[in-house]
Amino acid sequence: MTMMNPIGKQKILIVEDDPGIREIVRLYLESNGYEAIEAADGETANRLFQDRTPDLVILDILLPDTNGIDLCMEWNRFSDVPILFLSSRQEDGEIIAGLKAGGVDYVTKPFNPSVLIARVEANLRRSAARQGAAADSGIIRHGDLELDLNTRELRVNGQAVPLYAKEWKLLRYLLQHPNHVFSADELYEQVWGEHSIGSEATIMVHISNLRKKIEPDSRTPRYIVTVKGLGYKFHSKIGK
Repeated sequence: MTMMNPIGKQKILIVEDDPGIREIVRLYLESNGYEAIEAADGETANRLFQDRTPDLVILDILLPDTNGIDLCMEWNRFSDVPILFLSSRQEDGEIIAGLKAGGVDYVTKPFNPSVLIARVEANLRRSAARQGAAADSGIIRHGDLELDLNTRELRVNGQAVPLYAKEWKLLRYLLQHPNHVFSADELYEQVWGEHSIGSEATIMVHISNLRKKIEPDSRTPRYIVTVKGLGYKFHSKIGK
């Protein structure tokens, strides 16, 4: 599920290798009340996207170590974070490729910073409206996952995936508290409704089973992640 950050400033990830452009975008974002996170290359951007869960990404296409379109396609496999392209590539084919890759908007360089901020605000509003509609329908969506709270159905890439009762309760609880880190004891008490006795092994087994059912690669989970020494969290775009 993707939602607007309810606490603190909304985070915008700027992925741009030109330090001058990056600084201009950062200053305009900060002056309009946003928190700016910066990356000059794809590797750093990917790490920040995973760790900082931004509310929106401003993404260049030509990066020193990768192509922004490839990054956009990869992120859209498991996240609904809006991605706005900011690029010097003005060819129609390049713009179409960016939008087809999952970008929600495309701004060409040189650009008016005020127009860029207006695009950011408009896309954040659209994202919030989509999320609100999904919440009202009793459906939690995140990337390829769709959990229907009314029918108790899980769909992954549109395909129904069966869950045992405790798996359902555990996944629902994690989805309803995105990016909150829970210890095994806390999860056990919330899902099983009992004081935790030998809970760690039980939670580990159920987390492992859920990962096999929902993760593109259960060996490198993107949804249910382990926070070393603390527990587990469902990785979503709400700020930590």
